[in-house]
Amino acid sequence: MYTNADQLRNKIDELEAQIQVVKPDFIFITEVLPKTNIDIDCISPLFNIEGYIAYPSKNTGRGVIIYAKSNFCVSPNEYMNSLYDDASWCNWVKDNKTVLIGSIYRSPSNQNSCLNIIGLLNEAARLYNNILITGDFNMRDIDWNFWTTPHSEDHYEHTFIEALRDNFLYQHIDKPTRFRENQMCRTLDLVITKDESNIDNINIDAPLGLSDHATITFDFLYSFNEYETGKSKYKYSKCDFEKFSEDFSNFDWDSSFEDKDISEMWKIFYEKYKNVSKRYIPKTNPKPGCQPKPLWLTFDCLSNIKRKQKAWSRYLATRRAVDFDFYKVARNRANENVRKAKKEYEKLVASKAKTEPKHFWTYVKSKVKSKSAVSNLMKPNGNLTTSDKEKATVLNDFFTSVFTAENPNNIPNIEERNFESSLDHFVINQDTVEKYLLLLNGSKSMGPDNIHPLIVKNDTKIYAPTSKSDVLQNDLDALYDWSKLWDMKFNVNKCKQIHYGRNNPENVYTMNNIDIIKDEQEKDLGIIFQNDLKFSQHISSKINKANSILGLINRTFIFKDQYTFLRLYVALVRPHVEYGNTIWYPHLKKDINAVEKVQMRATKLIPDIRHLSYEDRLKVLKLPSLTHRRRRGDMIQAFKILKGFEDISYERFFTVISTNTRGHNWKLAKPKYFLSFVCDNCTKTFCLEHKFPDTHSCSLEFATSTNKKYEGVRSYNCVYDNCDKRELLPVVCEKCHLNFCLSHRHPQEHKCTKLEVKEEKCQTALHVQKILESKQSKQDGKKPKKASKTAAKVALMKMKMKATGEKGTPETEKVYILIYLPKTLSLAAKPMYFSKTWSFGRIIDFVASSVQMKNENNTGSEKKLRLFNHESGRLLPMEKTLDSLLSEEVIFSGSSVILEYVTTECSQLDNTEDYKSSSTAHGYRTRSFINRGIHVFS
Repeated sequence: MYTNADQLRNKIDELEAQIQVVKPDFIFITEVLPKTNIDIDCISPLFNIEGYIAYPSKNTGRGVIIYAKSNFCVSPNEYMNSLYDDASWCNWVKDNKTVLIGSIYRSPSNQNSCLNIIGLLNEAARLYNNILITGDFNMRDIDWNFWTTPHSEDHYEHTFIEALRDNFLYQHIDKPTRFRENQMCRTLDLVITKDESNIDNINIDAPLGLSDHATITFDFLYSFNEYETGKSKYKYSKCDFEKFSEDFSNFDWDSSFEDKDISEMWKIFYEKYKNVSKRYIPKTNPKPGCQPKPLWLTFDCLSNIKRKQKAWSRYLATRRAVDFDFYKVARNRANENVRKAKKEYEKLVASKAKTEPKHFWTYVKSKVKSKSAVSNLMKPNGNLTTSDKEKATVLNDFFTSVFTAENPNNIPNIEERNFESSLDHFVINQDTVEKYLLLLNGSKSMGPDNIHPLIVKNDTKIYAPTSKSDVLQNDLDALYDWSKLWDMKFNVNKCKQIHYGRNNPENVYTMNNIDIIKDEQEKDLGIIFQNDLKFSQHISSKINKANSILGLINRTFIFKDQYTFLRLYVALVRPHVEYGNTIWYPHLKKDINAVEKVQMRATKLIPDIRHLSYEDRLKVLKLPSLTHRRRRGDMIQAFKILKGFEDISYERFFTVISTNTRGHNWKLAKPKYFLSFVCDNCTKTFCLEHKFPDTHSCSLEFATSTNKKYEGVRSYNCVYDNCDKRELLPVVCEKCHLNFCLSHRHPQEHKCTKLEVKEEKCQTALHVQKILESKQSKQDGKKPKKASKTAAKVALMKMKMKATGEKGTPETEKVYILIYLPKTLSLAAKPMYFSKTWSFGRIIDFVASSVQMKNENNTGSEKKLRLFNHESGRLLPMEKTLDSLLSEEVIFSGSSVILEYVTTECSQLDNTEDYKSSSTAHGYRTRSFINRGIHVFS
């Protein structure tokens, strides 16, 4: 039993009374202490309950207490209790196995505590195979029916959901648990386990006292030791098919079936089948009260275990070292055989997972620690059922009560129908029957004839030859009248209506004068359709289903190598997130990432490659990403539509473009509508396809009433010189108020006369102009080979192509600099980029690390690495940032600096041009525009 007490001191008496009714084994209480005026703590004797032992949390926060029955073997878990204050953790030992029991409270005002709780869940899932966690987690906006939240991927609620999925944990509460007046009911109190079948009989009961949190009671199904004994079953896989077939073939079927009807033939046949089955199909002989043999246990494995036991007995009798050595050899061999047998069996199950999934589920069932069954049901007299027979009777009585009582004397007359052809002759021959028998799946169960398909498939010789709203409402009325006529009435309470489209009038439809329930989603052919067609709930449900299968694989299979994983994943997990994805193809980034995380989580289960990145894991496993497979599926579907494999006209989806360019003749396009068009006649807005009056059935009455004559579609000329373009909408300049086309709409593009010319040019332009003028004076009247301004831009662009730096630096923060390295290294200059927020000290450390040069700036060495301006030779202060010197115009993007070993007193570097010639000699040539520090791009 769990509840949030909202201070327990004044509710302890009611809790003790409720315990007498529910009689729980464990009680979980959160918010034990009051919010203010805390004068007691959780270990106070006021909170003691007779017959239970209390395990409180630390004396901080609102307080949490776990009550366990005094006869249970329970002890506090000190390690888990040390990780988070407002939680209580215990170890419950049962059947020589430990169950971790925990209860957590998270304050809604403390969002940072969510990361601590996620760390708790990670530790609990890592250390324990059996866990039960309850608590008030205050995750207000999570919809636990679909495990979705309206918040972004960075929100703590989304992080909490992903933490549960990563650890293969299951949250069982999907109904509201907190009820406050004038507020929306929310699911704040949760119950978390590792296995979906661990929890049963969940009840949301009345709160404790004046608390607004409901009381939750549930059954925790930890383990069971009930074995089906005494039932003998046929082992069809061990059947002697050759003798079975021979016995059937030698039987004289013709004389046995002579003068017999179909029923008598079937009795003769079935009696023969039972007699032959007893002869050639072995049976299991379970011993009463014995545990079934493990599925992976082989004869060799069992023999080695027996030899190990004999060796141990011999050693106990003699106590000789030589006998102990014999025991160790037998022990190691037995352990090796056990591991080998289990590994081989798991590989066998994985290889058959796609064709015979029954083997997988049988193996999973053998490992499940809890057993789900039909709970006790209430009989009409108010008492509960006590046996399976009574449960079956209650269920049968209920189902028969909802059946339609048909009147066989009131069967309507069937109208005569004319058929063009009639089926008056058909032939069943041996070849046809044999063909369909061979298609039987031998792993399926027996039908009502009690003949196993494996027998029929392997022995075919046993055969012996012998839209509009009013229209929709009318359809509903006609359908209901037909069902009433034939005594097949619809259950109106189970009928639903769903409306699609933003402008849908949402008409109310009725059946038998009863309004049909309006719904926002409906599941059809396994896909959940929402009324907004976003499919987010379907995506979340499929992710949860795939994640639960992954959890089963993780808990069941010990040896998860690449071979085993691939077959299990491809056969059992991936189909859940791929079925019908052409319909629900995700477009939101959060949905795409959520689906891809299923495969990310799955590939981490392989121990050999879990340390690799996701992309590297896919390469090792030769798996494509799920995004790639969805895109490939769309291409296949488009191919089917275009080639006529689907009964759909491709013109409804695509437009085929016939061009003279290279390639194929099936280039597809969809029209794009960027502009809306207003009709000059009716003043309504239309798309490109319906912009003309004759394409949208323009109302002539409207034009007549307004005395407006239609003169065609108006267009607007561009007044720019030599431009003959027209626009359907006016594009007016804000400064000169003249009309232009889209190409000349900006003032700079049409040389607007009202554009204010700024006297101050940007620093980049001034710097470029200054260097260009100085270069022009040095040319002595010679005509340059190309425009100097263009050459400067090209030079900086080439520098950007070769520059290296720290990955992840935002493009808007990059500053490109040419670094001249110390002369003693005889290395070429190195173009690099840095963030403008970096200091020059950080730049020195980064450059030294990149070229693997000696850096003793943080030691007592006499010479240090320093940066100097290449033009002036001045020292660049280490504490200043690039951004500060950019604003002071000391340095620009594209400048050159010198890195050199100097003494701490050096503030000026001479002969800076020597570095340029040295760098050119060692293989890096640069134009003078870069060396002079031209600032081309900011």
